[in-house]
Amino acid sequence: MKLGPMEGTPDEVKDFAENLGLNLKDYVTPKKQSIGWVVAPAFLFLLCMVTLILCTALTDKYKLLTFVLGVSASVWLTLSYQIRFQVGANVYLISLCGLLLMLVALGVITPIEALEKISIFKK
Repeated sequence: MKLGPMEGTPDEVKDFAENLGLNLKDYVTPKKQSIGWVVAPAFLFLLCMVTLILCTALTDKYKLLTFVLGVSASVWLTLSYQIRFQVGANVYLISLCGLLLMLVALGVITPIEALEKISIFKK
């Protein structure tokens, strides 16, 4: 194991650090990412969803672009939430709900169909 200029077995590195009065957890443990990494994709997702709902004069290309940006923001939000809060597999329900909300905003499915899709995954 190599940690910076130190090299040896994990026990040797640990003993060396403890003898110097260092706590390896202060140096090895990753720090939490800032809350901005969760807020930014949430804002982008909401902006895309509101754009799809309110801007009916958009051409199909712009609707598709807005949809793809919204779904990408939903995936970014899911990954950021997972990294920041260290939660289990249920966090991927955020991504699924984001996709369904974007489909409803685009007008591809109705809200009733979206609720039916979510109820399938709850079982």
